[in-house]
Amino acid sequence: MSRAFGSSMEVWSDVSVEDQQTGEKIPCNSAIYTFVAVDHEGRPVQVPRCGAGQCD
Repeated sequence: MSRAFGSSMEVWSDVSVEDQQTGEKIPCNSAIYTFVAVDHEGRPVQVPRCGAGQCD
């Protein structure tokens, strides 16, 4: 998780492929996902605050 605000959380994902002979890593995909926390009735609920580099 990279950040959290109110009821949403942001997650970054970077994917690389590694050449097994040289060890070179080549980025091949990246994405930013946003998730919203909801209760059992589908209403947004608060999430713990979090900042870049300070997430558990």
